[in-house]
Amino acid sequence: MQRDQRDGILLILAASLGYGLLPVLGKSLTRIPELDPIDIVVWRFIFATPIIWLGMSIFRAPTSPKPLPRGKLLLLGVFFSLAPLTAFFGFDTALPASTYTVLFFSYPAFVALFSMFSGERPTMIIWGALGLTTLGVILTVPDFSNIDGTGIDHLQQSLWLGIGLAIANAIVVAIYFITIGRLLRGYRVAARASVWTISGTLVVALGLALVRGLRTPPDMTTWANLVLLGGFCTAMPILFTMLGIQKLGAARAAIISTIEPFLAIILAMMILGEVFAPIQWLGGGCIIMSILILEWHHWRQTQRTG
Repeated sequence: MQRDQRDGILLILAASLGYGLLPVLGKSLTRIPELDPIDIVVWRFIFATPIIWLGMSIFRAPTSPKPLPRGKLLLLGVFFSLAPLTAFFGFDTALPASTYTVLFFSYPAFVALFSMFSGERPTMIIWGALGLTTLGVILTVPDFSNIDGTGIDHLQQSLWLGIGLAIANAIVVAIYFITIGRLLRGYRVAARASVWTISGTLVVALGLALVRGLRTPPDMTTWANLVLLGGFCTAMPILFTMLGIQKLGAARAAIISTIEPFLAIILAMMILGEVFAPIQWLGGGCIIMSILILEWHHWRQTQRTG
C-alpha cells in the first residue's frame, strides 16, 4: 500500500472516530443540568471555528482561482445551524445515542430523494437504496409498545421526539449537501467553503448567546468535554476529512467513512452502557448498505460524465 493511501485511510478513520464520539459526548453533556442544548451548541462552535481556520492555514488548504461566494456560504451556514440544534435537542431526549446516530445516517437517502424531486432521473439502483434505507429505519426504531412502568407516556413521547429530531437532522444535512453542491459547481475547494459555512453557524450561535445569554460549565470536567466536542469531534474531523480526500479521493473517503455509525454504536455501548438489539444491528446494516450503493452509483455517474 502506498504511503499516501495508508495516511489517507488513517486520516478518514480518525475523522470517523471523532464524529462517532460526537453523539456519545453530546448525550453526556445534555445530562448536565447547568447546561441546555443551545448552550452546548454555542460553546461547541466557539471552540471549533477558530481551530478550523487555524488548521486551514497550517495545512494550506487549496485556494480557488476565482473568489468563493462567501456571502452565500455564510447564509448557508445560518441554515446549517439547524443541524447541530436538532442534534443536541435530540440528544436531550430519551432516545439512545446509538439509535439516533443510525437514524441520522439516512441523510444520503434524503439527498437522493430530493435530487429526484429536483429533476434527477431515478434509477432502479436509487429506488433500491431508498427501499433499504426505509427498511433500515423501521428495523432500527425500537418497539416502544413494550415499555412499561412509571412515566411511560412521557418516556414514549421523548423517544418519538428523539426519532423526529434525528430524521429532521438528516433532512437538514441533506438539503445542505445539495445546496452547497450546486453553489460550488465548478469549484474544487469544498474544504475552504465548509469553513465559511461553519463561520455562518458560529454567527447564529453567538446571536443566540447575545439574545438569551450563555451559561458557563459548572466544572473543569465539563469545560474539558466542551473543548473535546469542539476540537476532537468537530474541527479535527473536518480537517482530517479534507486531508484524507486529498490523498484518497472523495469516493474512497466516503466509503471508508461509513464505519462512523458503527464506531458511534460501539462507543455508546462502552461509555453510556447502551444496548443495541440484534434487529437494530440489522437495520443499521441496511442503512449503511444503502449508503454504499448510493456512493457507488454516484461514482459510476461521475466516471461516465468525467
